[in-house]
Amino acid sequence: MVAPAADGTTDFSLLQNELRRKSTRIVMVAFDLIYLNGQDLRKLPLI
Repeated sequence: MVAPAADGTTDFSLLQNELRRKSTRIVMVAFDLIYLNGQDLRKLPLI
């Protein structure tokens, strides 16, 4: 999870502050996905 700043960067202290209250700014960033929309991605090239 990250909380992007106004300039698009992320900052751990900003995330901590957002977690202390009901925030709509927190987003989940997924990487190293092995499945997407039911498709196995493990055999695809890394691009």
